[in-house]
Amino acid sequence: MPPKKKKRVPIPEDLSDEILYLSDRTCCKCHIPKKPIQLHHIDEDPSNNNSQNLAVLCLECHDETQASGGFGRKLTAGQVRLYRDAWLQEVRERRAYNVAQTIPPVVLQADTPTDVVRQYEEVMREVKKGEAERLLLQAENFTASLREKNVLVNQAVSTYPPFRPRELRQLGIDMSAAVIGNVDYLQEKSMQAMRNYYETLLIPPQLESDDRMFYIEHAIRYLEETALPTADDAVGLVYLACMYGCTQRNDDMMLVLSKACQTKPIVQVMKDEYRVWPMLFMLVDAWCSDPNKIERLRETLDLPQPTEHYFCTYMIQEYPQNPKSHTSYSEWVAVRKPEAPGEKEMGSVVLKISAPYPPEETTYAFFLYHNGATETIVPADKRVPVEDLYMRLRDLCILFCPLD
Repeated sequence: MPPKKKKRVPIPEDLSDEILYLSDRTCCKCHIPKKPIQLHHIDEDPSNNNSQNLAVLCLECHDETQASGGFGRKLTAGQVRLYRDAWLQEVRERRAYNVAQTIPPVVLQADTPTDVVRQYEEVMREVKKGEAERLLLQAENFTASLREKNVLVNQAVSTYPPFRPRELRQLGIDMSAAVIGNVDYLQEKSMQAMRNYYETLLIPPQLESDDRMFYIEHAIRYLEETALPTADDAVGLVYLACMYGCTQRNDDMMLVLSKACQTKPIVQVMKDEYRVWPMLFMLVDAWCSDPNKIERLRETLDLPQPTEHYFCTYMIQEYPQNPKSHTSYSEWVAVRKPEAPGEKEMGSVVLKISAPYPPEETTYAFFLYHNGATETIVPADKRVPVEDLYMRLRDLCILFCPLD
């Protein structure tokens, strides 16, 4: 037996007038003005005329609340509430801003009634919040570089200080990411937009040295203000540690990493941010070739020590299980020792090792430097057992961890 339909109760005129006014007679989902609209009962109970159960929808959007089957996804009650609340807030802020533009500057006197003072302050607060949100929208969607975004974000947080912690933290992370990736993603997006729609930007624009220093200095300042005082912002702290590493503030780097790992494993943070490789190299390069400091960093990151047993077990038993092992190399973070033979650059390198060849489990390997140069350790036509490779590597570099 089909469920009995609930009886429709007319919405009182004064209530419908209020709802329509607060919504600016505009659909809360599509925001297109002057479309035919209706009051929608969010819980689909036409007898429930509570103001919190009513939302203004145009006819097309209202049809989405009735969708069932097919490829269309129904507009649920929870979604309607979110659209309704966000739209009512936007209408309030816009009205407050428009009203404030017509209000001449007010000099409040000592005898001004308290409720008038409070009302005036409330209006001005909403005006400033609306202006700050406009600046932030412009910063997010209409800037061609992080420098430009920095100007607008600082204007926004000066206009409405409650936004300061959230926005400066995100700006600090964005600037850190630009330094770590050596590319200003906003500049890259802007340059891509100016190209033909079907063309791709083959070489992303690299950071200029002055931009790099600007982003490092400002990222440190913003993250020291917003992430450092907190106890649970592991993401912000890891980015801050990377910026400390760039400026050789290595002791500060280690203190921040130690704080971050109390909240979340640091390597997991790097994975979540999709920046494991560049972040690891940046942290390792901070200590250059000091084996004691590199070991301390490894312990802080909770990475296993690459002993001969670990290395051989990993290469012979674990790495072959990796789906990429037959088409790619095992990649390791390593630090070339200063006393190693040759005239290659010091510091971190990528160690690439082939998957062991059965039945003797022989392999070959080479270094890949940051400038693209390579250095052969064991030639492909003169493979050696994994144990022998480890002995050769021990004289050439400090193994840090596998990247696979």
